[in-house]
Amino acid sequence: MSTSLATLPRPSPSNNRIAVLGGGGGLGSVLSALRGHDGDLTVIVPTVESAVGGRRRAGAGSAVADLRRSLEALTDDNAALGRAIRRPLQVDRRGRHPLGNLVLQSLAAAFGDLGKASTWLGAQLGIAGSVLPVAVEPVRLVTDTEPRPVHGGAPGSPGLIERLRFVPERPLVSVTILNAIKRARWILLAPGPLWRSTLATSAVPDVAAALGSTLARIVWICNLKPENGETAQDQLAALRRHGVRVDAVMYDPSATLHFAPEGLAGQGIDALPRQLAGSDPGVHDRQLLRKALTEYLGSAATSRVGAWRRD
Repeated sequence: MSTSLATLPRPSPSNNRIAVLGGGGGLGSVLSALRGHDGDLTVIVPTVESAVGGRRRAGAGSAVADLRRSLEALTDDNAALGRAIRRPLQVDRRGRHPLGNLVLQSLAAAFGDLGKASTWLGAQLGIAGSVLPVAVEPVRLVTDTEPRPVHGGAPGSPGLIERLRFVPERPLVSVTILNAIKRARWILLAPGPLWRSTLATSAVPDVAAALGSTLARIVWICNLKPENGETAQDQLAALRRHGVRVDAVMYDPSATLHFAPEGLAGQGIDALPRQLAGSDPGVHDRQLLRKALTEYLGSAATSRVGAWRRD
């Protein structure tokens, strides 16, 4: 049974609930930085069907890979089962796949639900938190571009994209995910491919609506470099154009993608400039990200209680 927003308590110092949305390597970096977080953690990944040349690939949905990567990132490095699910196996003519992908697919067939499969495997790995697919069914992305829409899991050049749509139009989202968003104190939009990961989770209609009404603080962790020549403001504009609320942006002022603090302030968004880039170009350094998130979440906990936005 769902709980109305009016009945939910306002955030308090004891509420350490965090929801993280996204996919790919950027999500893994954020989760590695949050490993050991003292509180409830819910991770929400896309359920986009993979496609090559407009054709679907059976069993290659991105949700399985993102679920496995997220579980790995939250698992202790010394856990034997965690090391095992990373091992690649040759499967007939299907090529090499991490054992974790195959385990999740097998468990999903047994449970009849990918979210239950991920929850069960997470319990065996001893992780603190839940890792769930954003929708209970596979979703295809349709990007409205010029001169014609592009179907599949890998949209074309973001410079041409105006709108992201979903097939089905309103994917079914579990009550567990919606309540996690409503009850969170912080929501992090992880860096990563804007259209295939960030918007593929946050712009799902029911999720965007929940983000719009939650009392949580929503922080977008900006990418370090563009995908196809877009600016940081272009990416932020795309999020807001799709109805995704952003209260604060964490970015590296020395990265290719960065903001002017006064520009964000003019949009009613807090600027959180932090050193995030490591030696690997375009990749967030996990230790720097951990330091930035620990400091920000800690300071926010003491300075912003009772002052959360309700835009």
